[in-house]
Amino acid sequence: MLWYKTWRENELRFLISALVLSGICTAAVLFERMFRAQLHATSAPLSSYAGYIYLRIYGGFARGTFLVLALVLGLGGLQRERAHGSTGFTLMLPVSRGRLTGVRAAVGLAEILALSLLPVILVPGLSPFVGESYPLSQSLQFSLLWVSFGSVVFAAAFLSSVIFTSEYSALAVSLAVFFIYPLVARLPPLRPYPLHIHYIMNGTGMAYFDPRTDLLVGPLPWTVLAGAVAITAALVAYAAVLTERQDF
Repeated sequence: MLWYKTWRENELRFLISALVLSGICTAAVLFERMFRAQLHATSAPLSSYAGYIYLRIYGGFARGTFLVLALVLGLGGLQRERAHGSTGFTLMLPVSRGRLTGVRAAVGLAEILALSLLPVILVPGLSPFVGESYPLSQSLQFSLLWVSFGSVVFAAAFLSSVIFTSEYSALAVSLAVFFIYPLVARLPPLRPYPLHIHYIMNGTGMAYFDPRTDLLVGPLPWTVLAGAVAITAALVAYAAVLTERQDF
Protein backbone atom coordinates (compact mmCIF):
# COMPACT_ATOMS: atom_id res chain seq x y z
CA MET A 1 0.00 0.00 0.00
CA LEU A 2 2.79 2.43 0.93
CA TRP A 3 4.67 1.76 -2.31
CA TYR A 4 1.51 2.23 -4.36
CA LYS A 5 0.62 5.44 -2.48
CA THR A 6 4.10 6.84 -3.12
CA TRP A 7 3.95 5.95 -6.80
CA ARG A 8 0.51 7.52 -7.23
CA GLU A 9 1.69 10.76 -5.60
CA ASN A 10 4.52 11.10 -8.10
CA GLU A 11 2.95 9.33 -11.08
CA LEU A 12 1.96 12.39 -13.09
CA ARG A 13 5.30 14.09 -12.54
CA PHE A 14 7.16 11.00 -13.70
CA LEU A 15 4.95 10.40 -16.74
CA ILE A 16 5.39 13.99 -17.88
CA SER A 17 9.16 13.67 -17.39
CA ALA A 18 9.23 10.44 -19.40
CA LEU A 19 7.14 12.02 -22.16
CA VAL A 20 9.45 15.05 -22.37
CA LEU A 21 12.66 13.01 -22.51
CA SER A 22 11.16 10.48 -24.93
CA GLY A 23 10.00 13.30 -27.19
CA ILE A 24 13.47 14.85 -27.28
CA CYS A 25 15.18 11.55 -28.11
CA THR A 26 12.57 10.52 -30.66
CA ALA A 27 12.66 13.85 -32.45
CA ALA A 28 16.47 13.89 -32.46
CA VAL A 29 16.56 10.50 -34.22
CA LEU A 30 13.60 10.71 -36.60
CA PHE A 31 14.34 14.27 -37.72
CA GLU A 32 18.07 13.64 -37.91
CA ARG A 33 18.51 14.95 -41.45
CA MET A 34 16.77 18.23 -40.74
CA PHE A 35 18.65 18.85 -37.51
CA ARG A 36 22.01 17.91 -39.01
CA ALA A 37 21.38 20.33 -41.86
CA GLN A 38 20.72 23.08 -39.33
CA LEU A 39 23.84 22.19 -37.37
CA HIS A 40 25.94 22.25 -40.53
CA ALA A 41 24.83 25.81 -41.12
CA THR A 42 26.09 27.01 -37.74
CA SER A 43 29.08 24.78 -36.97
CA ALA A 44 31.62 22.48 -38.51
CA PRO A 45 30.04 19.55 -40.41
CA LEU A 46 29.24 16.50 -38.33
CA SER A 47 31.18 13.65 -39.87
CA SER A 48 29.26 10.79 -38.23
CA TYR A 49 25.85 9.78 -36.95
CA ALA A 50 27.46 8.97 -33.59
CA GLY A 51 28.71 12.55 -33.41
CA TYR A 52 25.25 13.88 -34.12
CA ILE A 53 23.63 11.67 -31.44
CA TYR A 54 26.27 12.72 -28.95
CA LEU A 55 25.72 16.40 -29.67
CA ARG A 56 21.94 16.18 -29.47
CA ILE A 57 21.45 13.61 -26.71
CA TYR A 58 24.37 12.34 -24.67
CA GLY A 59 26.41 15.51 -24.64
CA GLY A 60 23.73 18.09 -25.16
CA PHE A 61 20.15 19.14 -24.55
CA ALA A 62 18.73 15.73 -23.62
CA ARG A 63 21.36 15.21 -20.91
CA GLY A 64 20.69 18.62 -19.38
CA THR A 65 16.95 18.01 -19.51
CA PHE A 66 17.40 14.66 -17.77
CA LEU A 67 19.20 16.34 -14.86
CA VAL A 68 16.51 18.99 -14.49
CA LEU A 69 13.85 16.27 -14.50
CA ALA A 70 15.80 14.35 -11.84
CA LEU A 71 15.79 17.50 -9.71
CA VAL A 72 12.04 17.97 -10.12
CA LEU A 73 11.34 14.33 -9.23
CA GLY A 74 13.25 14.80 -5.99
CA LEU A 75 10.86 17.46 -4.70
CA GLY A 76 7.79 16.74 -2.61
CA GLY A 77 7.37 14.43 0.36
CA LEU A 78 5.97 15.15 3.80
CA GLN A 79 6.65 18.88 3.66
CA ARG A 80 4.52 19.12 0.53
CA GLU A 81 1.82 17.04 2.17
CA ARG A 82 2.02 19.35 5.16
CA ALA A 83 1.33 22.34 2.93
CA HIS A 84 -1.65 20.49 1.41
CA GLY A 85 -2.98 19.38 4.79
CA SER A 86 -2.64 15.64 4.16
CA THR A 87 0.31 14.92 6.47
CA GLY A 88 -1.94 13.64 9.24
CA PHE A 89 -3.25 10.76 7.13
CA THR A 90 0.25 9.73 6.05
CA LEU A 91 1.66 9.83 9.58
CA MET A 92 -1.24 7.66 10.81
CA LEU A 93 0.00 4.79 8.66
CA PRO A 94 1.63 2.01 10.75
CA VAL A 95 5.13 2.75 9.49
CA SER A 96 7.97 4.92 10.75
CA ARG A 97 8.93 8.23 9.20
CA GLY A 98 12.23 6.66 8.23
CA ARG A 99 10.41 4.01 6.23
CA LEU A 100 8.21 6.64 4.60
CA THR A 101 11.34 8.51 3.54
CA GLY A 102 13.09 5.36 2.37
CA VAL A 103 10.17 4.21 0.22
CA ARG A 104 9.80 7.64 -1.35
CA ALA A 105 13.52 7.73 -2.14
CA ALA A 106 13.46 4.20 -3.58
CA VAL A 107 10.52 4.99 -5.84
CA GLY A 108 12.18 8.20 -7.01
CA LEU A 109 15.49 6.48 -7.74
CA ALA A 110 13.63 3.78 -9.69
CA GLU A 111 12.08 6.56 -11.76
CA ILE A 112 15.54 8.07 -12.39
CA LEU A 113 16.71 4.65 -13.60
CA ALA A 114 13.70 4.37 -15.90
CA LEU A 115 14.37 7.80 -17.40
CA SER A 116 18.04 6.98 -17.97
CA LEU A 117 17.03 3.85 -19.90
CA LEU A 118 14.75 5.66 -22.33
CA PRO A 119 17.63 6.64 -24.68
CA VAL A 120 18.84 3.03 -24.50
CA ILE A 121 15.54 1.92 -25.98
CA LEU A 122 14.87 4.80 -28.34
CA VAL A 123 18.22 5.67 -29.90
CA PRO A 124 19.35 2.20 -31.08
CA GLY A 125 15.74 1.17 -31.68
CA LEU A 126 14.73 4.11 -33.89
CA SER A 127 18.03 4.65 -35.72
CA PRO A 128 17.32 1.98 -38.40
CA PHE A 129 14.23 3.97 -39.43
CA VAL A 130 16.53 6.73 -40.70
CA GLY A 131 19.03 4.31 -42.24
CA GLU A 132 21.52 4.58 -39.38
CA SER A 133 22.70 2.51 -36.43
CA TYR A 134 23.94 3.31 -32.96
CA PRO A 135 25.74 0.79 -30.69
CA LEU A 136 23.59 -0.50 -27.86
CA SER A 137 26.72 -0.81 -25.71
CA GLN A 138 27.31 2.94 -26.02
CA SER A 139 23.76 3.73 -24.93
CA LEU A 140 24.07 1.40 -21.94
CA GLN A 141 27.33 2.97 -20.80
CA PHE A 142 25.96 6.49 -21.12
CA SER A 143 22.87 5.32 -19.24
CA LEU A 144 25.07 4.16 -16.37
CA LEU A 145 26.74 7.57 -16.22
CA TRP A 146 23.34 9.27 -16.36
CA VAL A 147 21.69 7.24 -13.61
CA SER A 148 24.70 7.56 -11.29
CA PHE A 149 24.77 11.33 -11.33
CA GLY A 150 21.08 11.84 -11.95
CA SER A 151 20.63 10.03 -8.63
CA VAL A 152 22.94 12.55 -6.92
CA VAL A 153 20.88 15.45 -8.28
CA PHE A 154 17.67 13.67 -7.21
CA ALA A 155 19.04 13.06 -3.70
CA ALA A 156 20.15 16.69 -3.31
CA ALA A 157 16.67 17.93 -4.28
CA PHE A 158 15.17 15.23 -2.04
CA LEU A 159 17.12 16.57 0.94
CA SER A 160 16.16 20.13 0.06
CA SER A 161 12.48 19.17 0.08
CA VAL A 162 12.93 17.83 3.62
CA ILE A 163 14.71 20.94 4.90
CA PHE A 164 12.40 23.59 3.44
CA THR A 165 8.72 23.74 4.35
CA SER A 166 7.78 25.33 1.02
CA GLU A 167 8.15 23.28 -2.14
CA TYR A 168 8.83 26.49 -4.04
CA SER A 169 11.69 27.33 -1.68
CA ALA A 170 13.11 23.84 -2.13
CA LEU A 171 12.84 24.22 -5.90
CA ALA A 172 14.49 27.64 -5.87
CA VAL A 173 17.39 26.48 -3.71
CA SER A 174 17.84 23.29 -5.74
CA LEU A 175 17.91 25.21 -9.03
CA ALA A 176 20.34 27.76 -7.61
CA VAL A 177 22.73 25.02 -6.51
CA PHE A 178 22.23 23.22 -9.82
CA PHE A 179 23.38 26.24 -11.85
CA ILE A 180 26.08 27.47 -9.46
CA TYR A 181 27.71 24.08 -8.92
CA PRO A 182 29.25 23.77 -12.44
CA LEU A 183 30.86 27.19 -12.01
CA VAL A 184 32.37 26.16 -8.68
CA ALA A 185 33.60 22.84 -10.11
CA ARG A 186 35.52 24.76 -12.80
CA LEU A 187 37.49 26.87 -10.32
CA PRO A 188 41.26 26.34 -10.85
CA PRO A 189 41.89 24.51 -7.53
CA LEU A 190 39.12 22.01 -8.32
CA ARG A 191 39.72 21.41 -12.03
CA PRO A 192 42.17 18.50 -11.55
CA TYR A 193 39.49 16.50 -9.74
CA PRO A 194 36.51 14.68 -11.32
CA LEU A 195 33.86 16.89 -9.74
CA HIS A 196 32.05 18.35 -12.74
CA ILE A 197 29.08 16.02 -13.15
CA HIS A 198 28.20 17.36 -16.60
CA TYR A 199 31.67 16.52 -17.89
CA ILE A 200 31.65 13.10 -16.21
CA MET A 201 28.27 12.29 -17.77
CA ASN A 202 29.20 13.33 -21.30
CA GLY A 203 32.91 12.45 -21.14
CA THR A 204 34.29 15.93 -21.83
CA GLY A 205 38.02 15.84 -21.17
CA MET A 206 37.80 12.32 -19.72
CA ALA A 207 40.10 9.42 -20.61
CA TYR A 208 37.15 7.12 -21.31
CA PHE A 209 35.78 9.35 -24.10
CA ASP A 210 37.23 9.78 -27.59
CA PRO A 211 36.32 13.25 -28.95
CA ARG A 212 37.38 12.18 -32.47
CA THR A 213 34.62 9.58 -32.69
CA ASP A 214 32.31 10.90 -29.95
CA LEU A 215 32.22 7.43 -28.44
CA LEU A 216 33.03 6.01 -25.02
CA VAL A 217 36.19 3.94 -25.19
CA GLY A 218 36.26 2.80 -21.54
CA PRO A 219 36.84 1.75 -18.94
CA LEU A 220 34.30 3.85 -17.12
CA PRO A 221 35.39 5.67 -13.91
CA TRP A 222 34.14 3.03 -11.50
CA THR A 223 35.63 4.74 -8.44
CA VAL A 224 33.87 7.99 -9.32
CA LEU A 225 30.60 6.15 -9.97
CA ALA A 226 30.91 4.39 -6.60
CA GLY A 227 31.45 7.80 -5.03
CA ALA A 228 28.23 9.04 -6.66
CA VAL A 229 26.34 6.08 -5.19
CA ALA A 230 27.81 6.80 -1.75
CA ILE A 231 26.85 10.48 -1.95
CA THR A 232 23.31 9.56 -2.97
CA ALA A 233 22.99 7.13 -0.07
CA ALA A 234 24.38 9.69 2.40
CA LEU A 235 22.00 12.44 1.27
CA VAL A 236 18.97 10.14 1.46
CA ALA A 237 20.04 8.83 4.88
CA TYR A 238 20.46 12.37 6.20
CA ALA A 239 17.04 13.28 4.81
CA ALA A 240 15.57 10.32 6.72
CA VAL A 241 17.26 11.43 9.96
CA LEU A 242 15.94 14.98 9.58
CA THR A 243 12.44 13.70 8.85
CA GLU A 244 12.48 11.64 12.05
CA ARG A 245 13.40 14.76 14.05
CA GLN A 246 10.84 17.12 12.51
CA ASP A 247 7.93 18.15 14.71
CA PHE A 248 4.68 17.90 12.71
